[in-house]
Amino acid sequence: MLLNNLLDATEVTVEPFAICEVETGAALDLGAHAVPTIHYLLQGSAEISFTQDRRLLLHPGTVAIIPAHWHQHMTARWTDEALTLTGEPIASGVNSNCCRDLDPSWRHHLVLRETHDPLGQEATGQPRTVMACSLLRASFCAGTGLFDYLDEPIIARALPNDPLGWTLNRLLEELATPRPGSLASARVLLKESLILLLRGHCKEEDCRLPWLAALEDERLARSLLAMTNDPTAPHDLESLAALAGMSRSSFAQRFSDAFGRGAIDLLIELRLKHAAQLLSGSSLPIDRIAQKVGYQSRSYFTRAFQTRFKIAPGAYRRRSRQVAK
Repeated sequence: MLLNNLLDATEVTVEPFAICEVETGAALDLGAHAVPTIHYLLQGSAEISFTQDRRLLLHPGTVAIIPAHWHQHMTARWTDEALTLTGEPIASGVNSNCCRDLDPSWRHHLVLRETHDPLGQEATGQPRTVMACSLLRASFCAGTGLFDYLDEPIIARALPNDPLGWTLNRLLEELATPRPGSLASARVLLKESLILLLRGHCKEEDCRLPWLAALEDERLARSLLAMTNDPTAPHDLESLAALAGMSRSSFAQRFSDAFGRGAIDLLIELRLKHAAQLLSGSSLPIDRIAQKVGYQSRSYFTRAFQTRFKIAPGAYRRRSRQVAK
């Protein structure tokens, strides 16, 4: 089965996790990133808003994968719901409204509900929303990002006594208290977490992710990989259909049925995402970036970029540099 082959060939890079703590009612700018991000809510509730005028409300145990380039603002809400994990609380002693490197005190936020008073306030301080966050790099087929095509977040619930919750908690433990072999173990645990998350998502959403749709047809997969591996190449409908070994009309219909959009429409999306990566990760002039992704006119490129990301290319570059600092 192609999906099995895909997951078997997937390589994950373990990025550092951060613990973000925000007092109830306060906000934290999580920025926008060139790769997807993963959030795991440990305590409280969080409303994450995006520049696309979208909002997500996360509760304890929620896992969210957020598409690349979505600018995220986290506002802390409070709920008396909490994850349950037996163990003794460890005082964190951390200032509110900040992100810090993961350390063993993350378990402080996964202790029994009895360590909080009836109003949902910690015994040692103000109520806080606490979330583990990281960049998500998982690739297959010569570097193609497993989640790079996301145009909607993936949401799952991970409780400590279910496989996904147990695996995520073991991952955080390995990263918080590194020992010999922890990196290799963390890589296995992260990959297992992603597999469990995708299993749940496929069961609930009928696997309506673009790359999963393409993998149902090896011919579409060839064309898709050509676009994702080099979106700046001079692809057109004729060349993509030839890669798939299909007629132009058959390819266009099959691609549209699988993705719910045309091949050229997806190609434009990939090129704009590549442009966003160049804006945030290089010093190339905007005119040159526009040309590299197939736009001879800077004004046409600017309009297309602003339509996709709700921000002009120059402003996106400035914002990305500020977040990097």
